[in-house]
Amino acid sequence: MTRQTCQHCAHFNDDPAFIEAEIPGLTSFGSAYSSARGHAGICQELDRFMDPVLAEHCPSFAPRAPKSEERTTRREVPHQVSPGKE
Repeated sequence: MTRQTCQHCAHFNDDPAFIEAEIPGLTSFGSAYSSARGHAGICQELDRFMDPVLAEHCPSFAPRAPKSEERTTRREVPHQVSPGKE
């Protein structure tokens, strides 16, 4: 069984685009897309840029919905192409 960390929490966002938007000036030092960032992200509950910690050490931990559940909640509609339009 995988031990849960911040990466499994609803409050944690480690998306590089989100990090660059939340930390003005970060791109002057490099990029949030670099490997030097590791698995660090922003905890929106604690308002902190941090490396992931074990969930058992965080009183604010809230499990994130599994990705398979997120996909099943969206209604997928096939793309319709009208004849004669490109």
